[in-house]
Amino acid sequence: MKQQISQNDQRKIQKVLNEYQQLMESIEKITAIVEKFVKGLKEEKANILMDKAEELACSIKKENEISNEAGKLKKKSREISKICYELSSTSKHQIRKHYHRLLDIKERLKAEDADITEFYPEIAMTAAYATYDRSRGNIGVTFETFLKEFTNRAIKSDKDEFFELMTLFEAIVAYASMYIN
Repeated sequence: MKQQISQNDQRKIQKVLNEYQQLMESIEKITAIVEKFVKGLKEEKANILMDKAEELACSIKKENEISNEAGKLKKKSREISKICYELSSTSKHQIRKHYHRLLDIKERLKAEDADITEFYPEIAMTAAYATYDRSRGNIGVTFETFLKEFTNRAIKSDKDEFFELMTLFEAIVAYASMYIN
């Protein structure tokens, strides 16, 4: 006896197929960007890295809709961490130092339930610290660019978006340990 699929079930199946198609298209786009990144100039690489970091931060919002988003974030964070290591002389200590400075701000934002605008000057100092560390040869150009773009994005964001950016940074710190001694 054949069972007929209800229209509701057909819609659900179609929705899953559409999500799968979108995921496959995203993977193809990411592959093309990574290929362009590997073959590109240093300035283009920094721009691509920042664009991908921003896209990854935005993609965190979709985790509840598509279960594979966490896997994509993990994969891209690994790639970003590996690229940061390959293109710069940044140590784990330097990555963690900048991360912990911003993490302290995040924790104070949560604890005080304050407005993020009160912390914009401290967040903006991250770019200055990055420039200083770069001038002393402590971090590479790629990581300096990442920190400056992160800072620019953070001071234009609301509290929730800042927390999402910090989630991306946390993933980068975690995966940097795999590629940096």
